Amino acid sequence: MSLEYLNLEMDKLIEVRCSNWDAGTLTDEQVAYAACDAIASVLIYDQIVQRIKEKYSLWQSFVNYIKNMYNKNISMQFHCLPNGVIDTRFKSQHTHANNNHKNAKCNNLRKDIQYLKTNNNGTRTSNIPIRNKPLYHNCYLQAPDGDILCTCDRKKAEWYITKGLGTIIEKEPFTVRLNFEPSGRALGEVGQYYTQVKLNQCVVCGTSEKFIRKNVVPREYRKYFPVVMKAHQSHDILLLCPSCHETSNSHDLQLRKKLADMCDAPLAGPITHTRNKYVNNWRKLHSAVKALKESATLPDVRREELEQYILKCTNQQQVTPVLLDVLSRELKNAMTSVPSHDLSKCQPHGLKVVQYFQKREGGLVELERIWREHFLSTMKPKYLPNLWSVRHNHERLTIRQSQNRIEPEDVKVAGLAY
Repeated sequence: MSLEYLNLEMDKLIEVRCSNWDAGTLTDEQVAYAACDAIASVLIYDQIVQRIKEKYSLWQSFVNYIKNMYNKNISMQFHCLPNGVIDTRFKSQHTHANNNHKNAKCNNLRKDIQYLKTNNNGTRTSNIPIRNKPLYHNCYLQAPDGDILCTCDRKKAEWYITKGLGTIIEKEPFTVRLNFEPSGRALGEVGQYYTQVKLNQCVVCGTSEKFIRKNVVPREYRKYFPVVMKAHQSHDILLLCPSCHETSNSHDLQLRKKLADMCDAPLAGPITHTRNKYVNNWRKLHSAVKALKESATLPDVRREELEQYILKCTNQQQVTPVLLDVLSRELKNAMTSVPSHDLSKCQPHGLKVVQYFQKREGGLVELERIWREHFLSTMKPKYLPNLWSVRHNHERLTIRQSQNRIEPEDVKVAGLAY
């Protein structure tokens, strides 16, 4: 949303996002991270409001005209807030005159949500948003000489027009010719994949009613890939119907478990693996000490629970202010004494898997291949787009390497140097 509405890409470094937010004093990086999140949400909301207001500018002019015409003869109150936006206090208990209308809208919304959560048999599916609109608009982007670069959605094609970077060549199919030379051209079957027309249908069963976007290579791994391997990832985004998507996710869990064992990358949660007990106990003890030291309004029952836990961990007879001070100082420095192999177990599953494949022969293109072959073998899709390939990114990066358009470090990480 920040990229769409503010044209700014926010930094989400894993080292800051997964740092110790329970610390008594946050680092400058943590403060900046939290502040940017808060500020961005306000700025994004302001841009959303401005866009909606622009749509209703004609109506507002009409309102002003009426008010000037009738002046004091009519008592009317005009709300200038955008359609669907209600100005109210946070957690306000005030009632509004349009409660009945709002309740009706809420009831309809609940029905829609319930419908989306159930399939045709009435059984519940996942809570992932379902698309009723087509994903592929099959608009064309051309190079200045008329060479087709790719197909894209209507919004992206119109973006080049509004920015003055392209001109409309045809209305149907909607075709935009760029005013500048692109960084690359569609070469070989890899390039042809992006120039072909794609159908809005489930690639497994062929249904064309409702869709969910399927990341063949899950985002929990892809987000740790180098930038050069994040580009053109639309190859690994396919359309599935809700039923096939749920089945695919179930199969994916089995492969994730295998990768967890292969790469020593435990999955979060109680289903398969648990986090390092030392770190968990340290955090729990630190929270108990902090609560007893800083909160004077804890209920007696809760205070007794925390004291019992501290006594159990420390083998002391009584919780005293002196003991809490000593524990607080020691616990703040505890993580510095944790062996590196214990700390590594706290890293996200996806990051550890990516790091594992970065260091082995085959690199990250091997990890991509594993996931693509897994999708083919478990789901047996009958309606894949033409030229969809297990080795797609390997071939694309090989072309870039021959053109000297990829950094040597990225070549090694991707697995092309072997």
